[in-house]
Formats: sequence, structure tokens, C-alpha cells
Amino acid sequence: MTGPTEPVWQVILSPRAETQLARLPRSERDDVLRGLDRLQSGPRFHMGAKKLKGRNDWSLRVRERRIVFLADSIRRVIYVTRIGNRGDVYKGG
Repeated sequence: MTGPTEPVWQVILSPRAETQLARLPRSERDDVLRGLDRLQSGPRFHMGAKKLKGRNDWSLRVRERRIVFLADSIRRVIYVTRIGNRGDVYKGG
């Protein structure tokens, strides 16, 4: 018998993240979309998601890309703010 399943989180992309996702090459975009699907189980349940030190947001590594997001545990919403290369995605807060 399986235990109760954890409620699914809603993943919302900011307009900026939508644009960044659309500009990725197809193979990288597909990988990022798979990462976003995995986030629906919640940031703490995905082994690759890390809370960023000194910030309110989280980061998920997908190959060479980073998905930066805020997590609202009360509403079970993940708000993706940026998608990009490690060297650029953390700049500008």
C-alpha cells in the first residue's frame, strides 16, 4: 500500500522567464521543461533544488542552465523568475 501523495505545486513563469525559455535551443528548452515538471513535487522534494544563501529564492540546475524561483509553501506555488546560464542568471537580484 502506498502512502498519501504530496499535493502538486503550481509552477508559474514570469514574463521574463517565458522569454528566456523561448530563446533556448530546442534540446535545452526540453531539458528545462522537464526540470520545471519535476518542480511540481515542490522545491524541497527535488534533490537538485537549493535555497540561495542570503536570498529568498531557490535555484535548480538543469545541465548548464539555472532555473531561479520563489516558493510559496502556503499556496504551493513556484514562481520562476529567471532561466539562464549560471554566470548571468544571478546578476541583478
